[in-house]
This record gives sequence, C-alpha cells and structure tokens, in this order.
Amino acid sequence: RELAARSIGEPLLVASDSPDPRGFQSTQPELQAVVDRYSERPEWFWWYLVWAGLRGPTTDRAPLAERFRELVEEDAGLGVLDRILSATGPRRVFLFDGLETTFQSKYIFSYLEGLLRVLQTIESDNRLSELIGFRLFLRQDLAERGFQNIEQQTYGKRLDLSWNYQTI
Repeated sequence: RELAARSIGEPLLVASDSPDPRGFQSTQPELQAVVDRYSERPEWFWWYLVWAGLRGPTTDRAPLAERFRELVEEDAGLGVLDRILSATGPRRVFLFDGLETTFQSKYIFSYLEGLLRVLQTIESDNRLSELIGFRLFLRQDLAERGFQNIEQQTYGKRLDLSWNYQTI
C-alpha cells in the first residue's frame, strides 16, 4: 500500500481488503473465472495480466478488468508477448500482492511458479526490463516451498518483512 501511495509502483494484484481502487483484488470474479482455464498454462494468465496493465494509462480496477477480459476472450496465448515487446512508453513498475488468497490451494503453487517464470523472463530480457518493473509481496512459506533456485533468483533483491500482533 505504501509503495502505491508513494507512486513507486502501480498495483496490478492486491489483497482482497485493499482500499486502493487500482489493481485486481485477489478474489475478484474476473480473475477467479479464468483460474481453472489457465491451470495448465499459468504463464498465459500472468502475461495477460501484465499486458492488460500496460495497455492502459493506469491500473484502475474497472478498465483493467475490461482489458483483461478482452485478452482472455481473444486467447492469444504467448502471442501477447510479441505485443508487449512491441510496446513503447515509460517504464511501469507493477505491484503484486495477495497471491495467497487469489488461488485455491490446488492451484497456488502452479500459478506462483508461472508468475516467477514470467518475472524472471522480464528481469532477464533487456527489452522487457526497460518497459516493466515489478515488486512481488509473498509470504516466505510460499516462496520457499517447492521452487528450485528461489534463493538465487532473489539474492540481493529480497527484503524480509515481519511484524507481530502489537505492530499490526
């Protein structure tokens, strides 16, 4: 919330209780409606979400949902990556939060793995990293479970946050 409030990034996925009018809320019906559909190709889901964010001047919830719905109906697959690569404009930093409430337990790890692959692609491709930045907020137990080389991918790029009942 603080990064969004300070305009350091634009919310693309937020927790279901987020008061920010930008970004998909994790339990939003537009997202939930396609989770089953892309369970075998979770990268497509994330590329569509990123492209929907890039296609508009903001990540305001209603227009973002409409752009995402259009992409899902078109079902362009990884062809959307070609569109992203041909995009121009200022670099945009997207914020991802609320993953633990976006997906049912049977899907959480495949979608998280898909997101990590997408983010790794963005980070390792000069054209994409000049166009897109990201900040991922993820519970440590999810990050450490079942992903190879997560420590290598996050080395020097990770900030562990913690709080207790009183600080909340």
